[in-house]
Amino acid sequence: MSRLFIILWFTAPLICLSQYKQRDYVRYAQDAFHQGNFSYAIELYEQALGLDSTSTTLIWEYASALLQYKDYKTAARVLKKLVDQEAYVVYPDLKIKLGQTQKLMGDYNAAQSTFLTALKDFKASKNKALQILTQHELASCEWAIAHQSDTSSYICIDLDDLNTTHTEFAQMILNRELWITTLPVDSSRLDVVYTPHYQAQLVSYNLDSITRNYIKRLKLQNIDVSNPTVSIDGKRIYFSMCDRQNSLSPCKIGVGLIQKGEIYQVDTLGEIINATGSNTTTPMVTEMDGKEVLFFSSNRTGGSGGMDIWMSEIKNGNQYTKPTAIKAINSIGDEICPYFNSRSQNLYFSSNWHDGFGGFDVFKSPYKTSFNQPENIGQPINSPTNDVYYFEYGDSLFVSSNRVGSKTERVETCCSDIFAYLKPPVKTQEVDSTSEKIEQDKNAFVFTEISDSPIILFFHNDEPDPKTTHATTKQTYGATFQNYIALIDEYRTNYSASLAENEQKIAKEEIDSFFLKRVQVGFDRLNTFCHSAFKILENGQSILVDIQGFASPLAQSRYNVYLTQRRIQSFINQLIAYEDSCLAAYIFGTAQNGARLIFHELPNGEFKADQHISDDRKDTRNSVYAVSAAQERKIEIKSARFLDSLDIRSKIYLEHDVQDIGTFVINRPKLTHFNFTNCSKDTLTLKSITGIPGQQDDHSTKTLLPGEQLNLAVKIQLGNSHMNKEFDQPISFEFEGYQTPLTLRVIGMCKE
Repeated sequence: MSRLFIILWFTAPLICLSQYKQRDYVRYAQDAFHQGNFSYAIELYEQALGLDSTSTTLIWEYASALLQYKDYKTAARVLKKLVDQEAYVVYPDLKIKLGQTQKLMGDYNAAQSTFLTALKDFKASKNKALQILTQHELASCEWAIAHQSDTSSYICIDLDDLNTTHTEFAQMILNRELWITTLPVDSSRLDVVYTPHYQAQLVSYNLDSITRNYIKRLKLQNIDVSNPTVSIDGKRIYFSMCDRQNSLSPCKIGVGLIQKGEIYQVDTLGEIINATGSNTTTPMVTEMDGKEVLFFSSNRTGGSGGMDIWMSEIKNGNQYTKPTAIKAINSIGDEICPYFNSRSQNLYFSSNWHDGFGGFDVFKSPYKTSFNQPENIGQPINSPTNDVYYFEYGDSLFVSSNRVGSKTERVETCCSDIFAYLKPPVKTQEVDSTSEKIEQDKNAFVFTEISDSPIILFFHNDEPDPKTTHATTKQTYGATFQNYIALIDEYRTNYSASLAENEQKIAKEEIDSFFLKRVQVGFDRLNTFCHSAFKILENGQSILVDIQGFASPLAQSRYNVYLTQRRIQSFINQLIAYEDSCLAAYIFGTAQNGARLIFHELPNGEFKADQHISDDRKDTRNSVYAVSAAQERKIEIKSARFLDSLDIRSKIYLEHDVQDIGTFVINRPKLTHFNFTNCSKDTLTLKSITGIPGQQDDHSTKTLLPGEQLNLAVKIQLGNSHMNKEFDQPISFEFEGYQTPLTLRVIGMCKE
């Protein structure tokens, strides 16, 4: 036996053994891939490639795992190797995959070049479908290149202590708690979980807490839960439920009852929403056109292709109309994560088809009578990677993204974190201390949240100061609140009286819920607002607060205007008295740093109250003690915004910006007086008064020196057309050098 034969005889079994081992690596890698454990699949593919790096199929599967794991840099290198090997003959969409990966890395020029070469191939092969896709990607690259230098001046809110090296994404803030979904990195596939090794669960963080210890909210066996959203009445919570053992319909929308953050009686919605054989996820409940509406994403039949955004009206809390696809925004790609802002009437969602910077971008569709074409909301909300789960809270914006800068242990784009932004109208003063900066951002966040979620303060019937026609009161809201809370047993008794026994229990629970979730929460939010407003004012930033007053329709309209003025005054009194009157100097315009806390009042009386509410004095159950009536007796802190030195409101002190001239005779002039105080260090010149009822505009100039008061008499006269009518007239005072005039209101009643 020759020496060569001996060497071959010993090496042949080793070669067979290595081939057998490679098959095992590949088989286990494929199993891990299908289970969603992409990190482990990558390790196994790399072991297999170490034994044989020439297999095109093996390299393609390895690249696919890298893309799912969101390791874009390595995936681009591997896909480029396949292109150089001309593997696009076997895998026609190879160049598209490479171009899309380069786009996810923000390398738009390289992506554009790759798409151009792919387009030539598809034109030659007459592959229309891939040709259309490539043309679309080229157009998207051109859009990204044109807009990559555009960015909005949002301030980043530090959420470093919330994010981890795993995947986090948020969906809502409820009762000052940020609800997020968390799951380990290896189990993420577009942030939806399928692996049996890990589970997604809902947790929440208290925004007002110094420590960021989370509370577990919902974890179901073998079910991944995410995307929470709460019904308008706060009694139901919806969420995604993904069954890892059901490949046909992996995700459905579930619902449960919620009370004090605890979730119980969990179930899935019926087939009207969770269509058989479809993937249904990312629910969002909101009010739209006076109706409760459920938005969600699904690949059910009847859509435009892939995942689409659908909507269904919710009736009686548990009935759902046939879902309608929103054709104006849906595409042949995927549209997911709907969020509707009922205040701005904008529908936000994420899409990987409409022109954007990379994978999924956030878009908005303004709604009027129908939804309009989507608009990319730009950077920094969007990035070259996947930007999903957008939602708003006041002036704060939240998005989940796997962009560079996310926390990670290995690959820089593998895992999603929550990013939050605040857009103030003026620049904030820089501070040296990191802790002070964090505190400022926190206060600004608490302070601006009311734009989307007004602070609502409730009152007992005809309070404060019942049976008077005074427009002012000396009571604070804190005093009226304590008196109101003390009446809860009276409300429970009177609202449940004359009802059957089973109905009495429901009625009493309704009263308890109103006092706990509405009255108490409003007062708590008021105190949080006062604290944050003081910190902002102390830093030299002026604030304008919009206040709107309401009353139930039990008394006469004119009386209710006086009543709502008293309610607004009680709120202002509460702020004046807050913590040893620390806000008083800012309200009166005497603070040494020049900052002001200014109120814009709008006492509606019953003019905007629900006119279906009983106004029968004898029917006190429905006109006084019913929750429907109680929730109309309120004031709303509608918004609070920063003021700069170019706004005349920051220079003038007014006790009230609504002037009530009472009842007067038609065609007979009546004088009313406006009292101005110049709180600034500047000399102010009033150059014109416009909008005076029944009179010509006044263009005579008047000068106010620093600290000077001006008592301005304005003559008002109305004709026969106002006979026996209430009127509400804005009057504008234009000051020299200030673009926006100071607009005050005159209200009254004309009689013969």
